[in-house]
Amino acid sequence: MSTVRLAPGAIADIRRILHHSTAEFGAGAGARYKVLLDQALQDLGEDPRRVGVRPVPDVRPGYFVYHVKFSKPRVTTRTVGRPRHLVVFSVDASDAVLVAAVVHEREMLERHLER
Repeated sequence: MSTVRLAPGAIADIRRILHHSTAEFGAGAGARYKVLLDQALQDLGEDPRRVGVRPVPDVRPGYFVYHVKFSKPRVTTRTVGRPRHLVVFSVDASDAVLVAAVVHEREMLERHLER
């Protein structure tokens, strides 16, 4: 199992996502999204090369994205219907997962198109 470290920006992203989810869809939805995000981070710690991970060298060399929807089957409780977020990360020489950001799927596309 790899260590998963969150950059300050990733922590802020997660807080913002959970706040938005709770404000828009209620406390239950916010809690479900937290469980899903936690599962996605755990899954990446278990295998940062798992199914669903893809490199994004055209966006940032050495970085990968993982859509949290790939972790839905591993959540044992009621979960998010249509998750929309990507974990943006790199893997260092010790195999630690370094999470740089958690972004909305459309936000990543916009960043890609701006380059």
